[in-house]
Amino acid sequence: MECRNQSAWGKQVINGLIKFLIGGFLLLAVWGVFTPPFGPSQRGIETLEKIGVPAALTVAWIVVLVRIVLGGLLVTSAIKNLQAIHRAKRTGAGKIRPLFIYKALRQSTKRIAPVLGLLVLAPWVGEYLLGNIPLGILVALPFLVPLYGGGALLIREVTRRTSRGWPTIVLLGVAYGVIEAGLVDQSLFNQTFTDVPSLGVTPIPSLGISAYNAMAFIVGHAIWSISIPIAIVEMLTPRRRTTPWLGNVGLALTGLLYLLGCWIIFQDLQVTEEFLATPAQMIGAGTVALALIVTAFFFEKRPKDADGWVPKPWILGTGTFVWINAFFLRPESWAGVLFGAVFLLAGALVLFRLSRRREWSVRHEFALVAGTLPTYIFAGFVLTSLIRPQDTLAWIGNVIFALVAIGLLIATGNRVRKLE
Repeated sequence: MECRNQSAWGKQVINGLIKFLIGGFLLLAVWGVFTPPFGPSQRGIETLEKIGVPAALTVAWIVVLVRIVLGGLLVTSAIKNLQAIHRAKRTGAGKIRPLFIYKALRQSTKRIAPVLGLLVLAPWVGEYLLGNIPLGILVALPFLVPLYGGGALLIREVTRRTSRGWPTIVLLGVAYGVIEAGLVDQSLFNQTFTDVPSLGVTPIPSLGISAYNAMAFIVGHAIWSISIPIAIVEMLTPRRRTTPWLGNVGLALTGLLYLLGCWIIFQDLQVTEEFLATPAQMIGAGTVALALIVTAFFFEKRPKDADGWVPKPWILGTGTFVWINAFFLRPESWAGVLFGAVFLLAGALVLFRLSRRREWSVRHEFALVAGTLPTYIFAGFVLTSLIRPQDTLAWIGNVIFALVAIGLLIATGNRVRKLE
């Protein structure tokens, strides 16, 4: 009984300290609202000129209120934790030994490991493995974590909290792609996004987009930035594969982290790209994203109770590899758009039916990941050859990232094999 109490109080100590540190940081960060980007820096002045003083002040005060409320709640909760520990000591629950605090810290680390893993893996797969960002700009990874990692974690947590499955995750991933490409970096509408012509093929003048690039951007985010990282981290943590990883406070902080990521990327590209989509374009993108989010929750998780044939995992993985690369290499034309749409719809329907059958297992889910992730490994080398062929460090990065991805697949495969 004493060991159990000691372990519980050890957890109270760790939780209290974590809440106190995060809450204190939020309260201290209130002052940061009145410094750059809204302060006397050149970039802050440019931001004010673009969005206007009233909008900037509104955002600043919203950030202040959010930080004060969340910081106050966390600090208050931390104080309650410490008061409970103090009362326990006074009532004879015993001293809290360092050993139990160490064990509690280890348990807390294990509990938060999948969260940190997903926060980092999502931007790494979505940008670095693809080759969009080279090894030489690895320092930018923390700035991508809020948008990519926060978005992936938010989608995963909401899905698991509502007891839903992969159809919901994938549709929310598509909504994420629409939000990022349509509202955040606005690559859907920017004709010269990152100095690369984006509307040269399959233009839809009435919408101001390229159908081919819209499909590429949105599907890329849905599959590789969201679904693949979630699947890998869940398979590496089998005991918590379909259960929530965060509490209510953690979920709220994740939502704020994602919004912060959207704001960071939006503001950065407003300065570098000097482009802003029209109100009609942004309203349209927001409406599509909202419709996808609502639709995602119509898919309730059902038991695997259907009879029927299911391919062996290695056959499924090979077929997935061929299928996803055929989609990835489709021609940049209206024929390619039609082919891609039919291919995606047919593949989604086949997987939806197969996943409802009794013989479907986590090994089949791993086969899908193993067949899909290598596409970005190859794409990384292709993009480097097209964009920065003389950059030796970028080529070295491609090799390192490829080895990391292969190692990650091997580790995930070993964990899945042990499950069965």
